[in-house]
Amino acid sequence: MDIPIDHPAFVRNPLIVRPAGFFGGVKLLQKNWEVKGKRGRFEVRDDGGRARVVELKPKLLDPLPSFSIDGEAIQLGRPLAWYEYAWMGLPIALATVGGALGGALGVGAAYTSARIFRSGRSGVAKYALTGLISISAVALFLTVAMAIELARS
Repeated sequence: MDIPIDHPAFVRNPLIVRPAGFFGGVKLLQKNWEVKGKRGRFEVRDDGGRARVVELKPKLLDPLPSFSIDGEAIQLGRPLAWYEYAWMGLPIALATVGGALGGALGVGAAYTSARIFRSGRSGVAKYALTGLISISAVALFLTVAMAIELARS
């Protein structure tokens, strides 16, 4: 899900943000070429050839980073509501009972849910899919925990 940046200084040399995935961080592209940066700071050239500093900062559980050009904040998408964070964060409760395994499954399920909340699906579909993901994370945790316990005995 690439996000084109609508900015008057980047009409001929457009910027695109590629949100973080499971195995890779957020990427900045200009004219479909990946821009190399350090610690979320990138130097790009605008249409006039002027150097601009772009900053991408990750947000907790949200695949969309905060984005700014020369300190000017640009909204990449609507902010997630508190109840969306609460709903997608439910599987993280597995960490309290399941230690590292529960935490890993819970965070993975929450991150997957965040990507679904950022998709173009209907509200009902988003909540249904993320609910299934949470239930699946619990079922997978119970299955793996039982298999580990059986292997011990």
